[in-house]
Amino acid sequence: MKRWRSSCSSARYKRGSPRLPRGALGTNGVDAGPTCYDMRDVATRLKMDVSHVYKLAKRGELVSFRHGRAVRVRREDLEHFMHQRRIT
Repeated sequence: MKRWRSSCSSARYKRGSPRLPRGALGTNGVDAGPTCYDMRDVATRLKMDVSHVYKLAKRGELVSFRHGRAVRVRREDLEHFMHQRRIT
C-alpha cells in the first residue's frame, strides 16, 4: 500500500489502518490527539452525514482546507464551530 502525508500530526498512517484514539493523553498529560480531522471524523464528532459536513465547508460555515484531494478541518476550527453551535 502507498503511504501518504498530510500537514496533520497524526496523518502518517497507511490507508485502512486503525486511527489514533480520540482524546488520548500523551505522557506529559497534554492531548496527543490529531491536530486536524478529515471529513469523516468531523461528521462522526458532529453526528452528521459526511455530505452535510462537506456542504458546511463549501458554504464557509466550517473552516477547512485542502491537502491534495483531501479536505481537512483543524481541531481549533472544529472546536470553535462546535462552541458556536453549542454542540457537545
